[in-house]
Amino acid sequence: MCKYILFSPIGGTDPIANERDGSMLHICRKYKPDCVMLYLSKEMVERHRRDDRYCDSLRRLAAQEGFSPEILVEERPKLSEVQVYDFFFQEFRPLLLSLHSRFPEHRLILNIASGTPAMKSALYLLAAFLPFPVLPVQTATPVKAQNPRLEPRMEYDVDLYWECNLDNEDYIDRCREGQYENLNLQLQKRNISAHLRAYDYAAALAVAEPIRALLNPGAVALLEAARARVELNWRSIKPEVKGELGLLGSSQRRIELAEYLLWLQMKQRRGDLADFLRGSGWPQRRRRGIRCPPIVTAGGAFAAAGWQRMRGDRKCWHCWSRRGGAWMGHSSYPAITPRSLRKSVPRMPGQRRFSSCGK
Repeated sequence: MCKYILFSPIGGTDPIANERDGSMLHICRKYKPDCVMLYLSKEMVERHRRDDRYCDSLRRLAAQEGFSPEILVEERPKLSEVQVYDFFFQEFRPLLLSLHSRFPEHRLILNIASGTPAMKSALYLLAAFLPFPVLPVQTATPVKAQNPRLEPRMEYDVDLYWECNLDNEDYIDRCREGQYENLNLQLQKRNISAHLRAYDYAAALAVAEPIRALLNPGAVALLEAARARVELNWRSIKPEVKGELGLLGSSQRRIELAEYLLWLQMKQRRGDLADFLRGSGWPQRRRRGIRCPPIVTAGGAFAAAGWQRMRGDRKCWHCWSRRGGAWMGHSSYPAITPRSLRKSVPRMPGQRRFSSCGK
């Protein structure tokens, strides 16, 4: 069952008006949130301090409906310019982030039916840019039209208004969940795609971290696996992800060979030729006097040719690598693959074997 928290500016029809729930109370009646944060401007602070109408009505509703919300009140006694749009966009964002940090497993509801037009617009705009999913909710008026002004604003009998509230006996759901697209998610997805095309998996994961709550958990797990593979740390990948990537069911030697070849291929495609050559071990072998020119094809494949025999356990490339040396190779060239992989790797048309050690 989904748990909810509510952020609600307070408007002129809260908590009860025209013998029906105001928007804040009506949303609480339906969703029964575990925490409610009320945002009060100067005029609403005066009403709140006069008779505690907002918290009192909310406590009565909670006792009647069987839930016990934590009530937080954000008072702004000097806030009289309630029509300024830019102010509320900057004002509401840290409040929403703090609520989410306190209740990370809860769904945050935004009451976009109470307060001034500037408050409603700011909340709806924030819903499209927050780094976690929210639920904007608006409520229809009981008469399906503009609310009539039948009572003086400052005169409010808490007991009388609660007893005359028809929603306590004849409740009709007037809530409507807003349909919106998170623009922040769409923008960050484009950034992630750009990093993936450039084989920069660490950057892609860094972009995904702030919006992790908006992404599919499997997508984040694959990004973490991609970064680990770039770091040649495939052992840290989760077992379920290893199965998707085909890293289970093969010997450790096969996996290490494949992962290192893919790492070299990634370096070549990114244009990191210095890392590519260092990883291939060609400069070291040139200094040792080993004739081993790399062959780089148009598709990024590479191989080593003309290995000379050496004494001891360094007579071929895979023996030499056991002593901590570097090596190079590609699955398209069986001349430099281990004997255990030779049968499973197809030979390219017209290719001749270059290895001189007989492996």
